[in-house]
Amino acid sequence: MIRHRLFIDGEWQEAESGQWYDIVNPATGETAAVAPYGDERDAEKAADAAHRAFADWAKTPAPVRADILMRIYRGMLDRAEEIARAITAEMGKPIREARGEVGIAAEYVRWNAEEAGAFTAIPFRPKSRTSACTRCASRWDRWPRSRRGISPSPW
Repeated sequence: MIRHRLFIDGEWQEAESGQWYDIVNPATGETAAVAPYGDERDAEKAADAAHRAFADWAKTPAPVRADILMRIYRGMLDRAEEIARAITAEMGKPIREARGEVGIAAEYVRWNAEEAGAFTAIPFRPKSRTSACTRCASRWDRWPRSRRGISPSPW
C-alpha cells in the first residue's frame, strides 16, 4: 500500500495533526493508499517554506532552472508506469488513460523547461520615459511572438 507524505521545506513529512485518511480504489473498494490529513498548520509551513525558497529560485539563472525542470521531466518518464498505476488504483481511471495523463503532465514540464532555457532578459536603465518606451518598442518588435510578454514567472 502506498503511504503518501507532505513535501514541505525540502523534506517528506507527516501532517501536524498526525491524522491519516484512506484513499479507496473505487473499482475494488480496497484501500489503495493512505495520505496525511493536512490542516492550516501544514499549509502555513508550506507557504512559509515556499516564500523562503523563492529568493534563491529568483536568483537562479534561467538555463539552470531549465536543467532542473528537465530532470523532473526525465524522472516523470522514468517512473511513468508506477505513477500511472497509482492513478488507476487511487482514482479508478483505466490504465491506458492514466498513462496518457502522465505523459501529458510530463510534456507540460518539458515545455516549461524549454521555455525557461529560451528566456532571455533585456536589461537596460532608461534615462527618461521616452527613451524607455522607444528602446522597449524597438526590442519588442525583434522578439518572436511566442517570446513576447511581461509577467511574473516561477522560472
